[in-house]
Amino acid sequence: MASPLEGYTNSNINRGGNRTNPVNRGDVNINRNSINVNGRNYRRPRNVNINTRRNVYVGRPGWRTYGSFWGPYGVHAGFAWLSFLTTALLIGSYSSAQNNQTTVYVYIVEEDGVQKEYHVDEDGETISVEVVK
Repeated sequence: MASPLEGYTNSNINRGGNRTNPVNRGDVNINRNSINVNGRNYRRPRNVNINTRRNVYVGRPGWRTYGSFWGPYGVHAGFAWLSFLTTALLIGSYSSAQNNQTTVYVYIVEEDGVQKEYHVDEDGETISVEVVK
């Protein structure tokens, strides 16, 4: 599945500025609660029942929660194509038997007004995207 930032590099995405001032450069606009990438708007999700979302994954091997962690987890911080995760809520991670036991991280982000759950492996590849109901 193609990432919304495919083709971008760290050099052309600016995450600078402080937490209250927006950053604008090219097709990327980042502020504390939202990011606009190539005309798509990503926001922090609202009204997420985090326990309900976590309970979906409790039985998966290696399931781990991270509390209320916002933004890309450490292994994803260096991937420019995952910058839209700046506004995402990390729900947790699990071991994927289908991907050679790699760790898959589960994020929720609001994309163009729709809450979506992104499953991203430790190499920065988006495994799946599902609409949160």
